Order: sequence, then structure tokens, then C-alpha cells
Amino acid sequence: MTKKMTDGISGAVILLFAIAMYTSLPGPGETVVAGLDMSLAPRLVALILGGLSVVLLIMTFVPLKGLAAIAGGTDDDELLHKRRFAYPGRLIATAALIIAAAAVFEWLGFVLTSVIYIFVQCYILTYDAGAFKPIRTVIIAIAFPVAVYLMFWHWLSMPLPQGIL
Repeated sequence: MTKKMTDGISGAVILLFAIAMYTSLPGPGETVVAGLDMSLAPRLVALILGGLSVVLLIMTFVPLKGLAAIAGGTDDDELLHKRRFAYPGRLIATAALIIAAAAVFEWLGFVLTSVIYIFVQCYILTYDAGAFKPIRTVIIAIAFPVAVYLMFWHWLSMPLPQGIL
């Protein structure tokens, strides 16, 4: 089975799952507890999952310009596959990083754990020569966890673990 075929099947199955998930959830306003709609988050997850599966389907069946440049001048799926999985250490490093982040989450809290995790994960995924941009990575690693923390704190009134802060 080709990569294109497996991506198409995966996109279709995930889209069907997202549709089933969204339709099985209660409607807006049906599950309001203490002024908060408890079905909002699952509905957003279903919509995001459906949107990403549509993107996967589009990328699978619509030819993209510039794909030949990524593969080193050819449009060969095998070459793309080899380049993408050329570093199996990335998988092992990512698994170890997830375990380490879970181990220190309670102690460091959400923001610090997320900042460290995002920075190290970006380094793991872009450690090729010249690909890692430390200043941009630091900005992203700090901005996103702080924004998520503030959204949970202000909009949802759900404080995330603060840890040592």
C-alpha cells in the first residue's frame, strides 16, 4: 500500500470519527454547569480534528508545488520516506522527553514544563545543521504555554498546576 493510499484512508477514517464525535455531543447550552458550557471543549476538539483530517485529505489528493525541492529534486515517495525517517533517534528522544515531562509536571508546573518541553522538542526535531533557530524557538516556547495558561485561568476559571512558580 502506498503512502498516498494510507494517508487518504487515515484522513477519511479520522474525518468520520470527528463527525461521529461532534454529532454525539450535546448541543450548545445543554450542559451548562456554573456558567460554563461543558460541551464546548469536546466540540472544539471534534472541529479541529475534522479540520486537520480535511487538510490531510487535501494534501493527499492535491499535488503540491515545491514537493520536489523538499525531496532533493525528485517527487519520489520512497526518497521522501527515507529522508523523513532518517533519524530514528528522534523517536527515542521524543519518547524519553515525554516521560521526563510527565515525571516533573507536578513539581515544575504547567508553564515551566511546557516551556522546557517545547524548546527541547524543537531542538530534537530540527537538529540538522542550520535548521535550529534558538531565538525563535525560545519565543515560541515561552509564548504558547503562557497564553494557554492565561486562557485556562481567565476564560475557563481552571487553574493549571503552578509548580515551583
